[in-house]
Amino acid sequence: MKELSCGFCPYIIKNDGIYIFLNKTSRCSLWNFFKGKIESGESFEECAEREFLEETGFDLSSYHKEKVFFQKNKRKNILIYLVEIDIEIEAKRSQEIYSSAWIRLDPKIIVSKNQSKIFSDIFIYFKPTLFKMKNSFFPVNFKKELV
Repeated sequence: MKELSCGFCPYIIKNDGIYIFLNKTSRCSLWNFFKGKIESGESFEECAEREFLEETGFDLSSYHKEKVFFQKNKRKNILIYLVEIDIEIEAKRSQEIYSSAWIRLDPKIIVSKNQSKIFSDIFIYFKPTLFKMKNSFFPVNFKKELV
């Protein structure tokens, strides 16, 4: 049976755009969602909550899971919950997490290939919101990309 990893994509809406919280597992790695392998007897949500708490120290169990994104891959499948949060958090640096950052949602963000469909789906999900915001907040060259 193929491995399943579950996790979160927390986001915050600011005056200048939508920011998502991502991590890198090494200095040279691409951006990733916070996720981990599901354990026996665990629900998808429980896995996502446990992994996020382990990697950041922040408990998302009381937050509304707005939408679920899924990507099939050769080695493992990935399920990510989109969650709006109200505080900028940081991940603790560990063996699993090299660094983390709040990144403004932009189609040019380079994410890990095994998560690229999810990232693309998240961008598409937010596209109507970005269109509403673009006239007020985004630089001229970014407006052209959204059209």
